[in-house]
Amino acid sequence: MPKPHKADRHLILDIDGVLNSDQPGDLAFSESRDNHVFRIESSKLLLLKELVEKVNIKRVTLCSNWRHHFSEEEIRSILASALGNIPIQSQKNRYADDAADDKYFLIATSIRNDEATLVLEDFDFGISRVYGLLYYCVESSKGLTQEHVETIVSTFDTRIDLNILAADSEILPLPDFPTDFK
Repeated sequence: MPKPHKADRHLILDIDGVLNSDQPGDLAFSESRDNHVFRIESSKLLLLKELVEKVNIKRVTLCSNWRHHFSEEEIRSILASALGNIPIQSQKNRYADDAADDKYFLIATSIRNDEATLVLEDFDFGISRVYGLLYYCVESSKGLTQEHVETIVSTFDTRIDLNILAADSEILPLPDFPTDFK
């Protein structure tokens, strides 16, 4: 099985609780849709851009309820200032019964063993021991902060290298899930 290479970087991104907070500042995006207000703070987008550049993210999977309310094109446009032309995937899962199962399924099926993966979430799904995965949980009331970015940037390579070393003796396989999304 191939080991993650430092150039192969994948971000699994939640939006609510990561790119916004309980104390919203200047909003880069705000829209009411389906009886919910969707918003992203400008400062959080700048932090995401810094993180994406410093960690060298090459692919993004959206693990957010936003993917049920916005098309991939809309999401790409909303996040363009932070992600540029990085490919964004926002699959919907027809097998999950609730939002938590849906997100867990998406996270587990989006991970590839040939990539180093960062999950940026505000809820701990308990899957941080998967090979090549750095699971970083932010406090939803504050969202992504400069401290989070600095911690992730300073520990990402070390954590991935430790996972590679652990995988030399025991590779933690990914679960088998159906991959036909609707």
